[in-house]
Amino acid sequence: MNLLYSWSRHDFVKHWQISKLGLDGDYHLSKNFGLGMSYEWAIIFPYGKLPISEKWNEHRIRERAFFQDKIGSVKVRAVFELGQFLRNSDFLNRSRVQLAIKFPLLKNKNGEQLLGM
Repeated sequence: MNLLYSWSRHDFVKHWQISKLGLDGDYHLSKNFGLGMSYEWAIIFPYGKLPISEKWNEHRIRERAFFQDKIGSVKVRAVFELGQFLRNSDFLNRSRVQLAIKFPLLKNKNGEQLLGM
């Protein structure tokens, strides 16, 4: 379980962009498979050259399933995520698929990774 807060600023630190407070957690069903869920409360401010018309309050709920495995020296991770967003009075949905592959580019004589992704 993770509790997080983050904020972004524009023009160095002059203007707000976004403020987020969230709670996040993962549950590992096995060594390679797990489920997770997160909630965020975000305030999005008008900023930049094409600003939004007004400040938004947004509630974000995300559910995810992830798979990870190691094949030789290559690590593979896939995440499937569904998200629901309540922005002012609008309800939005989103789905995402993320694939990550990590592998060593350079190892020392003991087989330890010196450089890699």
